[in-house]
Amino acid sequence: MEGLRRHDLAMIANSFAPDLRFVTPVRTMDSAQTLAFLHALCSGFPDWHYDNDPPRVMPDGSWGVLWRQGGTHTHTLALPGFPAVEPTLRTVRIPPHDFYYMVDDRGLRQIRPDPVPGAARPPRADRRRPAAAVIPNPPTKDPAMPYAIITFDKPHSAKVRTDTRDQHLAYLKENQHRLLAAGAMLQDDGGTGEGGVILLDTDVRDEAEAFIAGDPYTQAGLFEKVIVTRWRKAFFDGRFLL
Repeated sequence: MEGLRRHDLAMIANSFAPDLRFVTPVRTMDSAQTLAFLHALCSGFPDWHYDNDPPRVMPDGSWGVLWRQGGTHTHTLALPGFPAVEPTLRTVRIPPHDFYYMVDDRGLRQIRPDPVPGAARPPRADRRRPAAAVIPNPPTKDPAMPYAIITFDKPHSAKVRTDTRDQHLAYLKENQHRLLAAGAMLQDDGGTGEGGVILLDTDVRDEAEAFIAGDPYTQAGLFEKVIVTRWRKAFFDGRFLL
């Protein structure tokens, strides 16, 4: 937190675990991408300031922090993946919203913000009305294309699913920093499982195949068929991304 207030990227970098992920609804950034974003933000908004409520422990073991932040666009803003924007001299204030931090003995390994209330895109020089907000996770084309894992249960395997469900969920929770989404496919009764869908934050097929191979459902012999395929975001979280 002190590194953010000081705009001290070295201090921030020293707090990161080697496999840090900044997870948003539209993209996931590693440590280098996260630092590049912060550098661009602080360069375009030299007075960008942070204020926060005391951290609180969440049920999943993460730390939740309510942040308030903002500044004035007085220098060129060159966010990664966007054209540079010349100074607009507009003041931007982010509505208060929560960030969640997962920490282990290696440092900070995951940052996951809530969506920004009333979020807007980065300011453009040709926009005449005052900017309401600049989101800390602007939608952009992400060159990394995640993998979708689609599973189909064997017939008459409901007992295997039920008996292994707790182990399966524990496995997903242990790896939740790697998940963009995960859930069961259900029959029309809304309660009987017949398979599942996992969106895994990796662009390496071997990692996706190893992930599903380690799932307790796989090891219990639940699945009749497994599809591992790249997944390209076109529409996500109410946004068009192509």
